[in-house]
Amino acid sequence: MKLLLYTALLAATATSPAAAQLKLPRLFSDHTVLQRDRPLHVWGWARADTNVAVSLHGQRVIAVADRLGRWEAWLKPEAAGGPYVLVVDGGAAEGKVQVQDVMLGDVWFASGQSNMEFPLKGFDGAPLKNAAAEIAAATDPHVRLLRIEHKSSSIPLRDIDATWTTTTPATATDFSAVGYFFAREIAAREHVTVGVIDSTWGGTPADSWVSTDAFATDATLAPAIDARARFQQDQTDADLATVAEAREDAAILASGGKPPTHPWHPPRMRTGRHHCTMQWSRPSRATASRALSGTRARRTATSRARHITPTSSGD
Repeated sequence: MKLLLYTALLAATATSPAAAQLKLPRLFSDHTVLQRDRPLHVWGWARADTNVAVSLHGQRVIAVADRLGRWEAWLKPEAAGGPYVLVVDGGAAEGKVQVQDVMLGDVWFASGQSNMEFPLKGFDGAPLKNAAAEIAAATDPHVRLLRIEHKSSSIPLRDIDATWTTTTPATATDFSAVGYFFAREIAAREHVTVGVIDSTWGGTPADSWVSTDAFATDATLAPAIDARARFQQDQTDADLATVAEAREDAAILASGGKPPTHPWHPPRMRTGRHHCTMQWSRPSRATASRALSGTRARRTATSRARHITPTSSGD
């Protein structure tokens, strides 16, 4: 797996006043690393039409939030250096965010399956040589880490549940070993701060990492889009059938009878690591029955209440 240069990663997130709307993605936090020698892209959210001032190392740019509250600002390229403070100011009504300990250096993106996910502490039954010593020595001030937790979605997410950290034994132990050793070597060789993003998930097929828009650019991939649409329709039909069966079973039980055994309803599509695969499963009868208790308005929520536990697959 390759480590790819992530050229447009910028920083910032902090706690703003409770009443304020100004917000930056969690991706942007204290200890972040911004890509040196590239235009710096900073974005976030605020109330519509708010003027947002973005300042870093003597630069200051004004952005205006659109009607949906989105804003973005571009700062000129900066040479390696820091630490700096990134300030995002939405005025008295919106509040101010200050991001501390921002460094300009090199940002790399580490992604792939379990061979890239393999952490510094190793996997159960697959230890890393000298893991304890390497973890204890993980204190390089020129290496910053951002580890993305596993989270699946059928649409692109606008935020993440992770922030940048400095390198310590506690933050390095679960981090990609390949990513960590790579960052440590590059930092020593280039004499700059290196930030590495660990976005890995063992067993993921290639199409899990491809957007619908990307599929649409290649006619040979059209069958995959069609299959996804069919899977979604079949899944909806299966969900409705399960709800109907649970309703029938509840009526039979109420009259003292014994509900019949129902067939499974394939397929089941999962997002994330299994982007467009079928899983021959459905929710338990108890789950469906609980979803039916209450108002009819909860019927739509039944399909969302399904509990499918991700399974591991080999790389």
